[in-house]
Amino acid sequence: MAKSNQEKAKGQKRMRGQGIDYNEVKKDINLTLTPTLIKRMKEEAKMLGTKPSTLIETFFRHRYDLPISEKSKHILDKLQS
Repeated sequence: MAKSNQEKAKGQKRMRGQGIDYNEVKKDINLTLTPTLIKRMKEEAKMLGTKPSTLIETFFRHRYDLPISEKSKHILDKLQS
């Protein structure tokens, strides 16, 4: 039985060009946000033990009913409690 990318990620070196959480390689984008939102997003991510980019990905995957990683499920649980 093949391991998921998330299972492979634990204890293994990440490989360039391979997705970790979603079987997709993440791409860089440029967002322009107000300093207030940037500050709050960083604070929220830090409180949840994650990165701002993961917070954004989790939000939109949940909103559009896309598959989410175990890490994202944990983040959603914290946000809803």
